[in-house]
Amino acid sequence: MNALPVAGLPTLVSYGGNALEYPENSLPAMSSALSLGAQHLAIDLQLSADSVPVVIRDPGLLRTAGIDRSVLDLNAKSLTSLSIGEPRRFGTVFESATLPRLIDVLELLRKYPTVQLLLELQRASIARFGAEHVVDTVLATVKSFRERVIILSTDLPAIYRARNRHGVPIGWRVEALDTHVQLKIQALAPERMVCDYRALPKSGRPTRGPWQWIALGIDRPSDLQRLAGSGVSYFATPAPGRFRELLQPD
Repeated sequence: MNALPVAGLPTLVSYGGNALEYPENSLPAMSSALSLGAQHLAIDLQLSADSVPVVIRDPGLLRTAGIDRSVLDLNAKSLTSLSIGEPRRFGTVFESATLPRLIDVLELLRKYPTVQLLLELQRASIARFGAEHVVDTVLATVKSFRERVIILSTDLPAIYRARNRHGVPIGWRVEALDTHVQLKIQALAPERMVCDYRALPKSGRPTRGPWQWIALGIDRPSDLQRLAGSGVSYFATPAPGRFRELLQPD
């Protein structure tokens, strides 16, 4: 594989940690990404039934834990005893990896004081518990880390509250960039805009403003090349090990 030309390329965001080689959103995946030198870590958050922020993307546990239950119906004590070793993908290799709470991630990050944390609030928890409760609970949990946190979501009421009530930077994740969405971007003016790289303009730059773009879906260096000089500031990947040239190992 040819070396990446580092100049002009976006900055790496490790999404779910090193989720190519370890279970997604697990502490081993995050530790691996941080050891590789990732300075931006994005994780997914749901709330447990007793309102504890836990780190998992799916509301259901079938893919990660192999059980047909909902995160939203179980309390944190039950959830954090579950293996999230993704048995269909890894077999029993990572069966000791348990579902982490947000506070467990914060403890890990104490060893990495320069790393920025991007927290994606998932719609399932917002639909169940309400945007206000989810946002307020998460931001109370990260109170001592707020200067290092950006709140991401597809849910506009959630990110509005994060900014207007709590004064934290926000990012809006969108699926498409039609005219309606672009008008909303201009009105919202978030600190970050998040979109799959395949939805970005194939020629020219995405909508400009005071925000910075994060491109999702970048799994291979060949995907990244098209973003050089595109105006995209960051790319999110579950495979930071494939982009070692862009990282400074711990």
